[in-house]
Parts: sequence; C-alpha cells; structure tokens
Amino acid sequence: MVSWLETFRDLHRLREIGGILFRHGLGHVAQRLHLPGIWRWRRQPDPAVLPFSLAQRVRMIFEELGPTFVKFGQILSIRRDVLPLEYIEEFEKLQDAVPPVPFADVERIIYEEFGRSVKEVFKEFVSEPLASASIAQAHLARTQTDRQVIVKVQRPQIRQIILQDAAIMDHMARLLTRHIPEIRLYNPLGLVEEFRKSILQELDFRREGRNADRLRSHLQEITGIAIPLVYWEYTTPRVLTIEYVVGRGLREVLDQPSAERHRIAANLYQAFLKQIFEDGFFHGDPHPGNLLFMPNGTVYLLDFGIVGRVSRERLAGLGSMFMAIIDQDVEMLLDECVALGLMPADVNRQALQHELDELLAEYLELPLREISLGQILETLFALGRKHRLKVPANLVLLGKTLLTVEGVIRTLDPAFALVDEAHWEVERLVRSRLSPEVFLKSGWRTTRQLYHFAQRLPHRLERTLQHLEEGRVRVELMPGTEAHVLRQWELMWNRAIRGAVVCALIIGSSLLLQARIGPLLGGLSLAGLLGYVLALLLGLPVLRSLGRWEDSAEP
Repeated sequence: MVSWLETFRDLHRLREIGGILFRHGLGHVAQRLHLPGIWRWRRQPDPAVLPFSLAQRVRMIFEELGPTFVKFGQILSIRRDVLPLEYIEEFEKLQDAVPPVPFADVERIIYEEFGRSVKEVFKEFVSEPLASASIAQAHLARTQTDRQVIVKVQRPQIRQIILQDAAIMDHMARLLTRHIPEIRLYNPLGLVEEFRKSILQELDFRREGRNADRLRSHLQEITGIAIPLVYWEYTTPRVLTIEYVVGRGLREVLDQPSAERHRIAANLYQAFLKQIFEDGFFHGDPHPGNLLFMPNGTVYLLDFGIVGRVSRERLAGLGSMFMAIIDQDVEMLLDECVALGLMPADVNRQALQHELDELLAEYLELPLREISLGQILETLFALGRKHRLKVPANLVLLGKTLLTVEGVIRTLDPAFALVDEAHWEVERLVRSRLSPEVFLKSGWRTTRQLYHFAQRLPHRLERTLQHLEEGRVRVELMPGTEAHVLRQWELMWNRAIRGAVVCALIIGSSLLLQARIGPLLGGLSLAGLLGYVLALLLGLPVLRSLGRWEDSAEP
C-alpha cells in the first residue's frame, strides 16, 4: 500500500497528471481516481484533441508525461495479449527521442565510471551526439588502439527519475484497480511491475553487452549475419562501447537485384528461426532501425536492450505447434496450445477445435507468400484472451518479434514464402532434437534429477509428517471452492446436531418407558412413545442422506 507520505511527496506530479488528463478529455478518469487538485482542473478539454480517438489521446498523454511514460507505452506495445489492437498500434508510434544532455554531464559520467577524464579514456571523442534517447545518448569516439567505436552514455539521474515515475505509476495502478473495476481485466499492477523490472535491467549496460556476445556466439555459423563487437575495457554499468559499423538502411537496399534481396531475406529469416527454435534466446526488437545492411549483403543486428528467452520445454512445444500449423493438424495444435499455456486445460475442446479449424482454413488457403506465422500466433493469443487466459510475456514478445521480422522480409522480397521456408527450418531443428546425442544428454539430465529427488525424498517426507503432527499444515482452497466447502461444512454440522438430538430423544424415551412415567397407554409411557416417533421423524432424513453419500462414494 502506498503511504500518504509518498503520495504527498509526489503531489506536484499527480496534480500535473490530473491536469493533462482533463486537457485530453479524460477528466472523468481523474475524478474517479480522486487525484489531488481536481478542483483546479474542472474545465472543458482542449477542443483540438476531441477529434482524436481514445487510443490516440492516451498515446498523446504518454508523450506529454515524458520519457518514462513513453518507455512504458513502448513496453505496452508488445502486450498484444492484454491490450486491444488500436492501443497497440498507437503505442508503436511512440518515439523516445529527447534533447541531448550537455557534454559536461557526459564528461562527468565517464569520469565517475572510469576514474579518468574523457581524453584519458579515449583517443578521440566527438562532443556532438549521434543520437539522443530517453535513457542514453550515443557518441562517436576512437579508442587508444585506434578503433572507431560508438559510446552509449547514460543520462544523468535517469535511474532516480525512472524510480520516482515508476512509484507514481504504481500508485496510479492501485488507484485504477480500486476505483475503476472494469480496468482490472488488464492487470495494471502487473503491467507496471513488469515495466519496472524491464527498465531497471535496461539501465545496466553490461547486460546489453552480454546479450550481444551471446547472440554473436549463437549466430556465428549463420551466413550473412553479424553482431558488433563489445569493447569491455570501455564498458561499465552506465557506459557501453561497441564497434562502429557503417551501412545502409532497409529502404536503401531495395534497389538491389531481386536474387540478392532474396538471399539477404533468407539469411535474416534463418537467423531468427534459429534464435527462437534452437537457442531459445532472441533479439526482441528487430525493427528496420536496428538492422544495418552492408554492401556485401551482410546484415548487422543492433541494440540488444530487449531480448527474449524461451525455456527448453517451451521450445519443443513451439516447434511442434508450428509443425502442426503447417501440417494443418488441429488436434495436435490444440494439445500444444494447452501445454504452452495459450489455452486453459478445461477449455471446451469441441468449440475451440472448430475455431482452430476456421483459423487454419483462413490462413493456409492463402498463397504461401501471404501466410504469416507471427499473425497466426497473434490470433492464437487473441483466442487465449477470449478465454481470459494470461499469455506468458516472453511468448507475446516472440509473437511481436516474428511479426516484425516477417515485415522486414516482405519488404525485402514480397514473394518470399515464409511458411515454406519455416517448414524446412523448423522441421530440421525439431529433428535435431531427436538425435541420439540429444536423447543421451536429456536422459543423463533426467537421471541426475531423479537421483537428487530420491536423495531428498526421505527428508521431505519426514518434515511433512512432523508438520502434520504439530498441526502446521495449511490447506489452501482454489478460488471458487470456498462457498462449496462452507455449504458442505454447514450440512455436516446440521446432520451432527440432528443426530445428537435423535440420540437424546431415544435415550430419554427409553428411560421414560422403563420408569413407566404417566400418562400410560397400554402400560407404556405416552411421553416415551411420542419421543420415539419424534426421533424417527428426525432420524429418517439423516439415514437417507447417509445412504446417498455411500452410493456416491462407491467406485
């Protein structure tokens, strides 16, 4: 829970947010959130923004709120499993270009990181930045060994700014959850927490350098793909130094012969299929601005702040799922979707199978060059969202990455048969996982896991029994089962109380009959006889319910 002290500290920022919401025609949201200073902003929205859609106005609000909210919007643009398409399309337009910081700040950060001045660390350093973004700006430089490099320097105080804005976002998410119940479907608290973790990781530039090294090692056997070198002696948490590469953009290579463009497209597609289906570690933001094309046809991948990871189990499932899509095997596709968590296990299989049949028929009847694996995956995410299932974030990023790469491929070669190319590549990768070497390695890993499990089992059993004896075992009920358990508990106590009353009546009536307490009827106590009748009337329903329980308990 956010304290009132923290809210007071951020009062100015919250008032600013309230004013921006009112200006963009969302004053009712600010009022429902009870933002401070609402009375100051009770006015009509800016008429200039009213013609824009709600999604467009939300994007404009993020832009006005500054770099942290722009980065948040960019992260949200990946979450196609959560947000409607019109918001995704608007958030994809967000650009985090900002004015550069003074060179004196750059010099100070480099001195704080290396303990030496810029002139001592680098042989040459251009003071004018090549580019400036919300987190860092890039400068051209030359190392002491005469290597031309790009130096990415973090903006001053950016970590504190992001932490403060993230705390305000968290507070806003809690207000949204509390005061606007209909927005809980989008899990605002979870989205803010995901953003906070992602952005804090991005602030450590060494992580980006390690991502580049790992991708380079995975792709070294792929023809025509390259990753810039990282100069670790010039890299710290706030400074990243990489190889300077001069090349052309995507639009500038479209004048190449069609055969050359097809070769470039094939190499690029093969590289990403390998990253996803074989390595389980892939570049998560391959838009045209992060691709550099060399005169010899080599493609350099740039910017490794966003990467995706897929576990070994999900890799096997993804390969099988795409093979099922290509082979139009609906039954296998449904099984893999459930295994991957894209569909709930208790889903109506018959209804969903009909939907998947229609999906495959819609896509696979198209010409091969028009079929998109990324689009099919996005449609599967939409089906999962329809069934209120939360798709894992790494799979959502995978879907967006595939869509982006396929867009680049189609720009290079509109006739490129994506599914046909993927079929052979995925089949090869799936087949490689069935090799004797992989089976041996997998079997050895499973044997070790079983051995360690067997070693720990006696201790775990002993600890569980001890907790049972001490009464320290807690039973947690699945959501939705509490009411059922309470009903059963109430029914059980009703039966127990009724049974106790019946027993008391039988015992009391027997004593009355034995003592011949009057009035008498045929020598028998009338009160005792009435007690037996009452016991019979109360006891029969209990006996019938016990009989039904025994019948239902039989196998």
